This record gives sequence, C-alpha cells and structure tokens, in this order.
Amino acid sequence: MAAFLFFKAKDYYAIRIYPFNKDFGSVYISHILNKGFKKYLKPIVIAISLLLFIPYYNIGFPNKKPECIFEHASKYNKLDLLRWKDGKEHLLQQDYADMLGWRFLAKTVDS
Repeated sequence: MAAFLFFKAKDYYAIRIYPFNKDFGSVYISHILNKGFKKYLKPIVIAISLLLFIPYYNIGFPNKKPECIFEHASKYNKLDLLRWKDGKEHLLQQDYADMLGWRFLAKTVDS
C-alpha cells in the first residue's frame, strides 16, 4: 500500500490486495472473538462493519447515474472525489468517467 501511495497509483490498481487484507482481518478478528465473553461481541462487530460500509457504498461506488452525481456534487466535493489526476475538478469521478466509454470502445473494436 505504501508503494501505491508513494507512486500515486489509481485506487483500483490495488484491488488484488483487498481480498487478502479482508480475509486475514476476518480470520484474526474471529480468532480474537472466539474465546470467553468476547464471543458475544461478534454480532456487534458485524453490525458496526455494515453500518460503516453503508455511507461508503452510497458515495464511493459508481452505482449511481451521472445525473445523480451532478445533483449531489457537494457530497463528492467534500471528499475530494471529483478531482482527477490532472488536479482539476470535473463533473464525475475519474474512474467512473473512464468506465462510461467502455461500451463505445467495445462497439468500435467489434465493428
């Protein structure tokens, strides 16, 4: 992760690291919460994880139409998500804007 931060790599380049981190963390937390009174904390830990994920899902994932992002640009600007690698602010997140051209590129290549 330090190398990705140092070289300012795009977020999705590190996608191969996330499953390992998630799996290792899950097993470690399960091991910690498996003994004694701590086993009753498992549902609380799961609930906290889900509650923290919901706001991230609503803003961090490209699951909304571009019009919705335009309308709620202030939320995205607060987190500096609309700033591209060129340092300028745009209407969409860079990763999302890049994905919008995939169908067009696929049709072009296919033809």
